[in-house]
Amino acid sequence: MKILVYGAGAIGGYLGGVLAASGFDVTFLVRPRVAERLDQFGINLTDLENRSTHLPPPLKRIASLDHTEETFQTVLLTVKCNDVEEAAKDMAAHLPSPECVVCFQNGIGSAEKAKAHLPNSRVLGGMVGFNVATLDEGRLHRGTEGKLIVESGESVAPLVEAWQSRGIEAGISENFEGVAWGKLMLNLNNAVNALAGIPLVEELGQRSYRRVLSAAQRELLRALKKANIIPAGLTKVPAFLIPWVLLLPDWLFKLLARQMLAIDPLARSSMWDDLERGRTTEIDYLNQAVVNLAHKHGLKAPVNQGIVDLVKQAENAEGGSPELGGEELAARLLSGRGAGVGWGGSTLGRAGGRYAAGRARRGVRGGACAPGSVRGGRARRDMCAAGLRPCPSTRTRNLHNSTPSRMIMPHHTDLSSVVAPRAPASNKREQPQSALSQLHKKEHPRHAQTQETPPHPA
Repeated sequence: MKILVYGAGAIGGYLGGVLAASGFDVTFLVRPRVAERLDQFGINLTDLENRSTHLPPPLKRIASLDHTEETFQTVLLTVKCNDVEEAAKDMAAHLPSPECVVCFQNGIGSAEKAKAHLPNSRVLGGMVGFNVATLDEGRLHRGTEGKLIVESGESVAPLVEAWQSRGIEAGISENFEGVAWGKLMLNLNNAVNALAGIPLVEELGQRSYRRVLSAAQRELLRALKKANIIPAGLTKVPAFLIPWVLLLPDWLFKLLARQMLAIDPLARSSMWDDLERGRTTEIDYLNQAVVNLAHKHGLKAPVNQGIVDLVKQAENAEGGSPELGGEELAARLLSGRGAGVGWGGSTLGRAGGRYAAGRARRGVRGGACAPGSVRGGRARRDMCAAGLRPCPSTRTRNLHNSTPSRMIMPHHTDLSSVVAPRAPASNKREQPQSALSQLHKKEHPRHAQTQETPPHPA
């Protein structure tokens, strides 16, 4: 099978390099700067599992399609969203129609633009959930875990098998619409990071920025629900729970989201890079797509619209990132909305009131640690508000009996990472405690009690 990688940057170079190492006939269409690197070093593929594969020069590469006489069965289109239409026109003018074109872009709408100009090819969507960094001497390094998902099609099965053989978690999806929207939900942070102008780890470590991201994601989830679209779960945390995890206090978020923060300490979003280089960003395919979906179904998305406006202003100013602080960005986008203003804020406070009223109507006895309440201390309040810990009135014993209905717990939540194992039998009856409750008592020893059970590993 002859494959063309159209736009062999970091992602295209890595995906195409893996296929070339697996025996496929791969040609790279590259810019002059990348062509020089390929001619000098070839491609050195490395990843976080310490695998390494070197493809020595010369590699098959071309600078344009103007004079090529080759035919390709499959094209991996790995340019940015804003360049998809021009690339599709270029292929339509110079290539015999390839059987399959796989579009690997962030956001929503790029595949539709390609389809409009390639009516005789099967245009499929593709999603890359991991990061690839371009390092020195032709090295392309996959530095994070993540899935690679391609829309269902006969031509892509051999490619997926080749990617899997090299340690990539690759697969084929019959519901790529859900995959695309699930990835978009994660990509909404691209614009927040671009406006912040700081490394991703530093930005995600500040709750003020996460409040903005959470509000943007909740607008998307409301629009998806109205449109009857179920976003695919691309992380270990269910999609519906991610916005609420983002609202956790910094100390608790860093404890629960260690994997999310396990990224290069200097890494920033590609949108930040676009602003710094004076290029048009992909905001129309990200946050603007949320606004469009919301309007289509009679909803509003003011936070995403505000983010779009700020990014457009930065594009027009041509001065790079505006470097907005977290509190300033939250004040601009969340002021007067009560969106994620805190555990005692209007949104969660109203939820807590509804919860307590529901308990009263059902005649449920016992205290209620509802969202927005102040009962039970800092760790207990935060966990109850996120739906990650049982209500104090139920005690942890409900994890081991047949009455889970009195738990404040989102469906499909994995309890094993939150709740400690049952303590060994002793003369004194003890209640198992969550790992986070134990951490809280370590930080506040005046609340701590002596216990024989070793702490549950975080």
